[in-house]
Formats: sequence, structure tokens, C-alpha cells
Amino acid sequence: MGIRSQNNPLAAYLDVFSSTGTDATAAAAAPSGLTATGGIISDYTDGPAVYRAHIFTSSGTFDVTAPGSFGDTVEYLVVAGGGGASPGGGGGGGAGGLYSTDPNIPAPLRASSLPVSVQSYTVTIGAGGAPSGATGVQGGAGGNTTFSTITVQGGGTGGVPSGTS
Repeated sequence: MGIRSQNNPLAAYLDVFSSTGTDATAAAAAPSGLTATGGIISDYTDGPAVYRAHIFTSSGTFDVTAPGSFGDTVEYLVVAGGGGASPGGGGGGGAGGLYSTDPNIPAPLRASSLPVSVQSYTVTIGAGGAPSGATGVQGGAGGNTTFSTITVQGGGTGGVPSGTS
């Protein structure tokens, strides 16, 4: 049986049996999501999950700058521009199409998450079609919106009145 000195700092320092074992561990790294830039960036929560949204209201690039520890896919909602109206009883233009990973959207408008890597992804925002300025002339078609390999069709033009009752 050994006796440990109570008033000897050097003996206490050299005593390997006085260690707790916590000196052999490092703090665990916190998990992180993808790091990216582009669009208007905002965070929101849904229960314990925290999401980051990149909202594009004009064309630009979504730049992934670092991978994350939660996987290499992104969820998205892509909406195209709506068609322009035709005045004089011709009717309104059609809505722009949409494509999304939201599980509440029915097929065929629902898609799988998009795998991404460290690179730039082009985002092209389709403009709404211009309304016609004259009776009997169709409005403009809505522009297509593109995110990476996903293209969504713009809305159709407003109809032209036929002149019959």
C-alpha cells in the first residue's frame, strides 16, 4: 500500500492515479449544415430543426462553399413567371409552373432533393409576361425559371376575344 503526500505539489503532478481521464478527450465538433451564399438568406425553425433559405427574386448563383455533416442535398421550390393578360375581355394569363421537394405537393409537381457539391449553381428567374396594351392582342408568356438542372415552364398568355357573343 502506498501513501500519497498531501503537501507535495510535484508528487501530486506526477501521480498518474489522480487523473480523472477527462484529459484524454477533446470536445466533440458540433454538426453543421452546408455553407452557401446567394439570394436573400434567412433562417427559420420547424420544431427542433433549423433551416436556412436562399430566396432568389432575380437571377444569380447559388454557391456551395463547404459540405455539411447533414448530407449533400438541398430542398427547393422553383416557381416560373406567370403569363400576361389580354384586355378587352380576352382573359388573364396562366400561372407560372412550380416544382418542389415539399411532401405536401402532389406528384408530378413533387421532386426529390437535389444533390449538390462545392461549386456554383445558376439560378435564372423567369419574369412575368407583360400584359397587352391593346384589345385583341395577346399578353406575353411568362418566363421559365431554372435552378441547376431543373427548369419550370412559364405561364401561358391571356386569350384574345373572338368577337362573338
